[in-house]
Amino acid sequence: MKKSANSHCLTILAAFIFLIFLISINFPAIGPHGVTYENINGRAVAIECYLDLRFSDYDEAKIRWSNYKKESDAYQGALENKDYYTKKFMKLKPGSKGFSNYDFAKLAIVLDELIKACSKISSKIRKNEVDVQYPD
Repeated sequence: MKKSANSHCLTILAAFIFLIFLISINFPAIGPHGVTYENINGRAVAIECYLDLRFSDYDEAKIRWSNYKKESDAYQGALENKDYYTKKFMKLKPGSKGFSNYDFAKLAIVLDELIKACSKISSKIRKNEVDVQYPD
């Protein structure tokens, strides 16, 4: 039985979500108790958290807790000024000073893990195709 493209996409998404839980540990966050360093896993992690957040016109990058989720007894939040960090990243040009000073390390980890997950899926798909084409 062949897996659908949707199930493969879900596998990739699951791998990405798992990766998010592995990489992100503590992050400055603003909430009801002021600024604290908290584990943001499952509550505020977004791809923007993997951008280079060191150089900005703002103070230290922070998560702002906003919505309280009763079922998980936790606040959910988002990176403050995430549009700023996204636009800064999107404006990078190879060879520019900004590009050469930009820290791509966290994004490289994310991409490496996504490529590994996609390669595993591709291998499984190819094996299934070979098994169908050349049954025992």
